[in-house]
Amino acid sequence: MKDEEGKNDTSDMENIKDFLMNLGFISNSDPSAQHLIYTKNGETIIIKNSKG
Repeated sequence: MKDEEGKNDTSDMENIKDFLMNLGFISNSDPSAQHLIYTKNGETIIIKNSKG
C-alpha cells in the first residue's frame, strides 16, 4: 500500500509542477534543490522537495 502512495505522491507533484508551468510560472531552481521555486509577475511559489 505504501508503494502505491509513493507513486501517487510523485504523480501529484509532477501534476502540480506541470500545472504551474502551464500557468506561466518559471522554475528558478535546480530540480535537486531542497526547495523548488517558481515565479511569475512578482509572485513566488516555493515547494519543499523531499527528493533533494
